[in-house]
Amino acid sequence: MPPLSLFEREVDQPESKIHLARAALLIAQEEYPQLDVSSYLGKIQTITESLQKRLQLRHPSSLRDSLKIIHGCFFDELGFGGNNQNYYDPRNSFLHEVLNRRMGIPISLSILYLEILRGLSIRAVGINFPGHFLVKIKGARELYVDPFNKGAFVEKKELQDLLTIALPEPELLSRARLAPARPRQILFRLLANLKAIYMAREDFPKALKVMEKMILVSPRAAATYRDRGVAHYLTREYEKALDDFSSYVKLDPKASDARRVEMQISLLQRVVYDLN
Repeated sequence: MPPLSLFEREVDQPESKIHLARAALLIAQEEYPQLDVSSYLGKIQTITESLQKRLQLRHPSSLRDSLKIIHGCFFDELGFGGNNQNYYDPRNSFLHEVLNRRMGIPISLSILYLEILRGLSIRAVGINFPGHFLVKIKGARELYVDPFNKGAFVEKKELQDLLTIALPEPELLSRARLAPARPRQILFRLLANLKAIYMAREDFPKALKVMEKMILVSPRAAATYRDRGVAHYLTREYEKALDDFSSYVKLDPKASDARRVEMQISLLQRVVYDLN
């Protein structure tokens, strides 16, 4: 079965059934056809089992102590961490490359970290924090972890500082900003990062493949249709661009740029008519 079909089957099920790491690997498989998803899931399992043995030997007295042991092995000994030198390298968004190169961006490292914690029976969720994806550990006291920065614990004041940096207008930290991200939200953000990289590089064929997956994950995300319409227009696929722009204004008729997109639709209708 083609990788896209496998990805669609993975995300077309209840959120609780979506296997986040497998879905992330299937995103990569379309660009890397020889990628063996099962093999890389096995690599994650091997890391998890090694950490489990380490925990059994050390007998940590608290959840925080357990995490310190995990971080010492995963981030310090194995060397996983953020790619500060080349943040916008597409490989940072592909989970198998994160495993191969032991570096990534906040969301890809968080997906790997979440999968390992799941295997260790530690309750954790992703946090779709503005500008910087984080992980929340559930326990008697909630702990916030930044996998990009070597598993650093993030305190509430630091969360407010991160929020202030990320947003154009001041905003007080709220519980809503710290709500758990659902699997589809996490996958959508991972794909959105890739889309932005490919659009910036004007690699429109790859951007289009990414946006096809984004629509599978979130079919009512209007902006994705608009952006895909732009990519289709720039690759001279005018009928597809027309369809996507039409879908955009139908899904979000009150969008701030709806009038401009409607003008583009009128122009494209004439172009398509002339071509036919």
